Parts: sequence; C-alpha cells; structure tokens
Amino acid sequence: MRLTESQLKSKILKTYNLKNGIAHFFENFVVIETSEGVFSDFENSKDLISLIDLHFGTQKPFGIISNRVNSYSINILDSEKFKQRFPNAKAKAVVAYSNRTTDISKLESYFCHIKRKDFTCLLESEKWMRKELNNSNVTI
Repeated sequence: MRLTESQLKSKILKTYNLKNGIAHFFENFVVIETSEGVFSDFENSKDLISLIDLHFGTQKPFGIISNRVNSYSINILDSEKFKQRFPNAKAKAVVAYSNRTTDISKLESYFCHIKRKDFTCLLESEKWMRKELNNSNVTI
C-alpha cells in the first residue's frame, strides 16, 4: 500500500518527488518509496540526503520507513556511509509486500547499523517507529 493510500496521508508534512522515488516527511521520520527498477546507492541519492539534512540535520533524532511498494536494488554496503553522515538516525522500518522482498530485507539487516525491524503493514511500522523514537527521548 502506498503511503498516500493509507490513514497516514493526513499526517504528511511535506512530500518530494525525487530522482529515485518519493520521500514523505513527518515530524521525526521519513517514509521512502523507491521507484521500480532503480539501483539506489549513496551517490545517486544526494537529493534525498540533502532533504534529510534539511528536515533533520545531524542533531535531531529521526527514523526511516522504507515502504517497498516497488522492486529495486540498493548498495547495502552504503549503509555505513549513511550512518556516518547521519549519526542521529535512530531506527529503520522496512515494509515488505512479498516473501522475496522480506528475504532481501533480512539479508540487508546484517549491514544495517541502526535498530531496524521488518513489517508487512505500513501502519504497524509507523506505530513501532513512534515507539522507538519515543524511547530515544524524541519529542513526537
């Protein structure tokens, strides 16, 4: 389910159409929906990195929800670059809609340097994210 088709739509603060997909920003987290067939890495995600910097900087704790409504690939080794750039990233949720995507997400988890959890429901991922950020002493 795309974010704009969910109950969370009314809570979106700002949406951006990017080279690699769509980013929906909330107060303390971002929901990313990467486009079909994209290969995403640190270098070709500069527009997303700039927006994360704009909304959260390097001090404000935040989370990421990857809403995997499309099939795409990422450079899993770039997760360390992301964590170095944003030490304030506290949690990552992955919402998968197929067994294949869930399996890929499990593999990616070995390279993720922040707390993360897999989901099959976007609303459940948002609840978990709020809880995790609340546990990180983030004002929600």
